[in-house]
Amino acid sequence: MKVTQRAVNEHPGPKVLKSLLKIALGMVIMIDGFNPKAPDRSIYQDIADDLQIVGFQVEAESVGRVLTGAADGSNELSDPDDYETLTKMAVGIAMRHYGYDPTEVRSKATQKITDDLLIKNITVDADTVRLRLKEAAALLRSTTDL
Repeated sequence: MKVTQRAVNEHPGPKVLKSLLKIALGMVIMIDGFNPKAPDRSIYQDIADDLQIVGFQVEAESVGRVLTGAADGSNELSDPDDYETLTKMAVGIAMRHYGYDPTEVRSKATQKITDDLLIKNITVDADTVRLRLKEAAALLRSTTDL
């Protein structure tokens, strides 16, 4: 599997962004009960606090912007720094709630994530989940967050 390396604040292509947003949104819906149609803004801080447990520092406001971009279907991030938050959300939630280990070549966590996404009618295949998490983890590793 080829992992593309990019700078932490470099905007990814639309395909990468769309799939990573779907993965992060799906996990937040499943784990935190986030409702994209009626967002409870207190969840943003809960997610930021949760990510801090695995060593990722993010601002609740940035979490909110990421989830807004994912939920409104625009698949856009309003702030260039929000891509870093998105990567931390995807990897951090996978680590904390699914037992994802970024150092493993293949992780059973990716299938668990894929299954949970399907429960919420979000379709992303396991290979895409694996690839996007590997890319995000490599990106975070390059900035010493992981």
